[in-house]
Amino acid sequence: MGLRIAPALIDAMGDDHPEVRRGAGHALHKMGPATVPFLIQGLKHDKADVRQRAARGLYGLAPHAQKAIPALTEALKDTDPFVRQWAACAVGDLGYHFGPVLKVAVPGLAALLKDEDFMVREWAAMSLGFIGAAARAAIPALREAANGEDEWLKKAAVQSLREIQRAR
Repeated sequence: MGLRIAPALIDAMGDDHPEVRRGAGHALHKMGPATVPFLIQGLKHDKADVRQRAARGLYGLAPHAQKAIPALTEALKDTDPFVRQWAACAVGDLGYHFGPVLKVAVPGLAALLKDEDFMVREWAAMSLGFIGAAARAAIPALREAANGEDEWLKKAAVQSLREIQRAR
């Protein structure tokens, strides 16, 4: 069936049954980089579960998912914290592979340093470090995060500041 089944698998990632969701995600992963366009479409799905799993799938395919950068950058603003978290993870992984191209995502990641969800904040900070020198505009926000109350965010922000400085 090949890629013809990919849209149905994207929808199945939002199924009520956990085994169906898990199986759909596994099948898409096995199909590999050819699913990137379908996962990009999944980021716009009505169900947050599908958007989250689409971002998670793109995280796993980052070396092949450069075309997903605009959609993932938009997903950083999603109403669901799990979508924002996985979008930040995927952006960070893309930053590791494509660095300067991810400059477009830096403002969104910097804004997430103040997100209400602790995991979103932490992944946003780490992702800025993976982007490296192209994330220089986020240095003030990272410094503020490094001086805040959240210990995990502090550690991630300090590490990212080091990575950005090192990449200059």
